[in-house]
Amino acid sequence: MQDDGLQILEQILPFFQPGFTISIDLVKSIGEKRDIPMILNKISQQDDYEGDFSTRRALIYTLSFTAKTFMFGHIAKTPEGLIRKVQLDYYSDTNTRTAKRVQRYTVVPKAKKDYNEDNVIDTADEPFIEPGDDFGFTETSSFFGDGKDFAPNRGVDI
Repeated sequence: MQDDGLQILEQILPFFQPGFTISIDLVKSIGEKRDIPMILNKISQQDDYEGDFSTRRALIYTLSFTAKTFMFGHIAKTPEGLIRKVQLDYYSDTNTRTAKRVQRYTVVPKAKKDYNEDNVIDTADEPFIEPGDDFGFTETSSFFGDGKDFAPNRGVDI
C-alpha cells in the first residue's frame, strides 16, 4: 500500500520544478489570459495504523500548494466607482465543463471610520466608502462539497 502512494507521488513530482504553471482565461469577456504558477510547498505522510496485521491501515499523503493569483484594481472613470465585492471560486479540476467548486474566497471593503455618524464603525458604513478613502477588507473563505456553481446573472448558486 505504501508503494502505491509513492508511485503516485513519483508521477506528480516531476511536474513541479519547483512550480507548475497553468494557463487560464481570467476575464473571458476581454480575453485576459494569464499563466498561474502552482508551487508545491511540502508533502507530509500520516500512517493511521494500530493493532495487529488484520487491522485496516490508512496511509495519507498531504500535498500543500500555493497558487499565485492576480487581483485587479479599479477601472478608471466608471460610474460604479469602488469595487464593492470580489468573489473567486476555486475548482478541483481544470476541465471547466465538469469541474465543481470546492472553495469560495470573498473580499469586501471594510470601513475604518464612522461614515454615517452613528458613533459605531460597522457594515452600515461600508456603502459610503469612496475610491481614495482609507479602508480595509473583510475576507471570507468557504468550502463546498455541494457540486453547485455560481450563476452571475442570477446572483445565486445553482
